[in-house]
This record gives sequence, C-alpha cells and structure tokens, in this order.
Amino acid sequence: MLKKNEVYVTVDSPKVAKKLKKVLDMFGEKVFSSDGIDDALRKGWVMEFYMGDWCNNSYNSHDKTKVTVSEIKQILFREHAKKGDVVVCGIDRHRWVVKFDGFLNDGILGYYVHNGDKVSEETGCFDKFIRYATEEEKALLNPVKELETGKWYSGNGEKLIFVSELSECGELARGYGIGANGNWYDDDGSYSWLTCDLKEATKEEVETALRKEAEKRGFVKGSVFQGVAGAEKDMRIPIEEIIFDVYKGGGLYSRNSWVFLDGKWADVIEQEKTLEQRVKELEDFIYGKKEFIANIKGEDLQLVLERKK
Repeated sequence: MLKKNEVYVTVDSPKVAKKLKKVLDMFGEKVFSSDGIDDALRKGWVMEFYMGDWCNNSYNSHDKTKVTVSEIKQILFREHAKKGDVVVCGIDRHRWVVKFDGFLNDGILGYYVHNGDKVSEETGCFDKFIRYATEEEKALLNPVKELETGKWYSGNGEKLIFVSELSECGELARGYGIGANGNWYDDDGSYSWLTCDLKEATKEEVETALRKEAEKRGFVKGSVFQGVAGAEKDMRIPIEEIIFDVYKGGGLYSRNSWVFLDGKWADVIEQEKTLEQRVKELEDFIYGKKEFIANIKGEDLQLVLERKK
C-alpha cells in the first residue's frame, strides 16, 4: 500500500475539504497552515504531505499518486494503528466493532462483535477501516460479567458491597457494605444496591474501605472493644496490629479477636482519650490535690496555688 508521502488529493469541492479535515484530525496529522485546506479549496489546489506537514500546492510537484480522501484514511490507519486499538471496520456495507490485531496483505485482522453478538474467539479479516470506536462500542468487546453472591463489588469509587442476594433480573443486590452516601448498611433487607455500575472490587479497595469504616467507628489505638469472635473478648488495640484478612470475604482482626467479620462489627467499649483530654484530667487531678491539702491546713486555696507557681 502507498504511504502518505507518496500521494496527494485534489481539494475540488467543499465536501472533499470537510472530509479531509475530519480524516486528518482523526489521526492527529499536522497541517502546515490552519487555513491550508480552505485555501486549497479556494484555489483548486492539491494537499500533500511534505517535510512533516500537510501542505497545499498549486500542482503535484513531486510526481505523487492521486488518491481520494477515503484512500488517505486507509493509508493513515496503517501508519497509526496499534495492536489493541478498538475500531469500526467494514466489508461492503456491513460494520463490525473490532479489536485490531494486525494486517494480512490488504486486510485488517481483529477480534470482533457484530449486531450485539458475543466477541469472536478467532480473528476476522476486514476490508476497510471506518473510524475509531466510541466508548459504548468499546464496551461491547468487554461485556460486564454477571455479579455473583459471596463477593465484594465497588461502584463509582464510593460504594462497596458484599453481595449476599441478587434479584431475579439481576438489577438489584442485597448484602452489607457502604452506600454512595458513605453510610454503612447491614444485611437486614432494609437497603438494596443498583448493580448497573458495580464491578468486582480489588483486595486493596476492600481493605481501604473497611479500615476507614473501622476508624469512623472508633477503632483507634488504645480503644477497648468487645470482639465479634475469638478467644479474647476485651482488649486494647494497637492500631498497627489491626490486620486485614481475606477469610470469609474479608475481615479485620486484632490479636485473637475479630473487629469485623461476616458483616458484623465489634462494639467499642471505651475509646482512647486524646492528648488534650489526658492533659485536662491531669490538671484537674493536680488542682484537686492542692485543694484537698489547703482544706486540711485551713489555708486559702488561691494563696496556696500562687505560692506553688
């Protein structure tokens, strides 16, 4: 097949000018002058590729081959195509969404979808490139897998659900997890998730979301909790020892007790006090001791405090 520096096109009508602009834009080809194509149309000149740009010229100055805009599109696709590109290809008037895999002589090879069918298991061979696929067309080559119970799914970077039940049509899911509003929902049948935007969650997504929820519930360094299950029921939790485990779909535990397991959270009995709270308690304790001693000695407390400063 000819290369772009071996051809030229005569811009002899507004239709040709419009199609040429569209094709060059499609592949990000540079035009020497922003009005080069319009200028060629006004003067009845040609457009050719020369020294890295598409330029207009009054005649075919380099003994090149005259082609149509459609032929230029096929030439440019051969130069720009990358394996894995999703494109629309054709044979006569029929169209296919194709995942480009290579060339075979003048044909385009790729895995394809036609009229909503399943993705082909073998490559097909197509006559011509039509255009790059839209996002909706690309999705046809990556069909959404049906959801399964017993797995974690995420949606829009906010929702996270462990699916325990699916509706007959598959449009709704029940389980436990975090809604789009950031709130936690138990698996008690009071809340359902739409499945249209759900995808299987990664281990990292599940761990991050559960740790964030644990912190919101007060599971921080030094907190005392009643474990969901395990040998030890009450303990202080060094936060560095809260561990994520993929057991039963993902849980959090500390030492021998579960902080979170099977959709159930442990109960925080006592939260670790902040530094400010501890300082205040210490100040109150010291003030109380001084007041007690002053009362025993019959002294004025304010004088005692000033004398001790």
